[in-house]
Amino acid sequence: MTESIDAAQADRALKAKHRAMWAMGDYPSVASHLIPDLGAVLVRECGVSRGDRVLDVATGARKPGQTRPPGRRHRGG
Repeated sequence: MTESIDAAQADRALKAKHRAMWAMGDYPSVASHLIPDLGAVLVRECGVSRGDRVLDVATGARKPGQTRPPGRRHRGG
């Protein structure tokens, strides 16, 4: 029982921290603390490879949008 109470308290504390970070509007901080590896995971899981064209929509701090498949150079703005 104590473990579930501790887990619930930890969960509430983490959610409060995340809400505070989002509320500050410091999206690069949110991206670097909450989802630092998301871009690489998205590129890998979506099977993006050299020569593919993809549309980056609403990625916030541009972290996922700046991730490219291995060997791919950045083009464009």
